[in-house]
Amino acid sequence: MFITLEQLQNSEDFKVCVDFCEVIPDINPSKEVKAILEAELKGACIEVKGSVEAVVEVECDRCLEKFSHKLEIQIKEVFTTAAAFDYSHNEIELKNDNFVVELDNEGQIDVVDLIYQSIILNLPSKKICSENCEGSEVLQKLTANRIDPRLAVFQDITKNLSKKEGK
Repeated sequence: MFITLEQLQNSEDFKVCVDFCEVIPDINPSKEVKAILEAELKGACIEVKGSVEAVVEVECDRCLEKFSHKLEIQIKEVFTTAAAFDYSHNEIELKNDNFVVELDNEGQIDVVDLIYQSIILNLPSKKICSENCEGSEVLQKLTANRIDPRLAVFQDITKNLSKKEGK
């Protein structure tokens, strides 16, 4: 599915609405990703904004079990043609308006790719299936009686204090 520059130029108010409801296999092979996007032509730029809802299959970082994680994302991206900005200067100051994506040679935006990238970038950095997840048995055994060598000094202090108090 694509939004093209030609579509936007030929629409009445230079806007195109996209109601997206498809399966993106890399996100979740069994559930549809839903999105409502609006693309608007603003001079040499196209602004795409809207919302995305998806259930992503991820792996818990503690127990390594797969679980479903629901995401609700707001998208706001700006696309432009290569001619929109003057890159002839050696140095330019980056501002919020400089963070744009150039349109491909055909002048189109791949909606599936835009949604996919937005979902991937909004995944949590630490994926935990539940607050009570203690991790796999292997992980628990590895961390059970392990003492950080840098903190071993404090273990000796604790033992010495208990001996003195016991006397």
